[in-house]
Amino acid sequence: MKKIIIGLTIGIILIYLSLKGIDYRSIFIGLQKVNYKLLVLTVPLFVFIQLLRSLRWGVILSPIQKISQNKLFPITCIGFMAIALVPMRTGELVRPYLMSKESAIPFSSAVATILIERILDSITLIGILALIVSGAHFIEKFGNSIIIFLLMFIILLILVYVFYFRKETFLFVIRRALSRFPEKVRSWAEDLFKLFVEGFKLIEEPKQFAYALILSILIWGFSGLAIYILFPLVKIELPLMGAFVVLLATVMVISLPTAPGFLGNFQFGCIAALSFYNVTKENAFAFSMIYYLAGIGTNILLGLIFLPFHKLPLKKIKGRP
Repeated sequence: MKKIIIGLTIGIILIYLSLKGIDYRSIFIGLQKVNYKLLVLTVPLFVFIQLLRSLRWGVILSPIQKISQNKLFPITCIGFMAIALVPMRTGELVRPYLMSKESAIPFSSAVATILIERILDSITLIGILALIVSGAHFIEKFGNSIIIFLLMFIILLILVYVFYFRKETFLFVIRRALSRFPEKVRSWAEDLFKLFVEGFKLIEEPKQFAYALILSILIWGFSGLAIYILFPLVKIELPLMGAFVVLLATVMVISLPTAPGFLGNFQFGCIAALSFYNVTKENAFAFSMIYYLAGIGTNILLGLIFLPFHKLPLKKIKGRP
């Protein structure tokens, strides 16, 4: 409940900031003029991006167990729907939960593969950031968000280093910390940690790691392209690099605690990025809703399509596997 309250509070604050000083009539008129038939044509691109995510997860899982896309793609779609709908990103646990139920991969190992995904995402986004950050004005406007993003990436790298390359040291710490507990508890904790470390096996296979990184580049590359294709729908004329600025800003803001559906965070990130290019707040908000409908809407729709074919108790959706 506390997580939900925190996410809702942040979401409400960001929605307020996004709507503050906006001419609602102008937004309504602008949204009426959108060619929604063209919007529908972008849906296959977002489906393709989801397929790339599924392919990448399969590569990450392959050192543990090879899983067919017939099984992976539906689970990926349900998982990303849960990420969008559940506050505080606790929906991240849905994919590992479903994978552990439908394969021989332990839940803790599957969770570790999600962490590998986030590292690959961070590497790719930092590469995009390096291309974007070429002027002081961008740093001045988004400096704090950039620092937070980089700190999160450094923490992820430290975790991987400790968990994988110093696992014996970490096991020693676990044994010392649980020395007063019964042997059964100590053994359970050690086994759980060893299963978690199994999820990092991809690091031992450079070719597979490179393949997963290439897929990450494609995922974020096509994500930026999708934003660029959506610009004309609300009469925004920006270069392709502007689309990646919107992508990066949105990703950084939704990485914070969120309300269900990323509401507030998503819109605030879009508006902040587009304000850098002097796009009016009304037009930026209208675009954020179009982008939200196409991107997040497609993810939720795909998840709903496959959800009836998988047993997923409500408490699992709430992030308590």
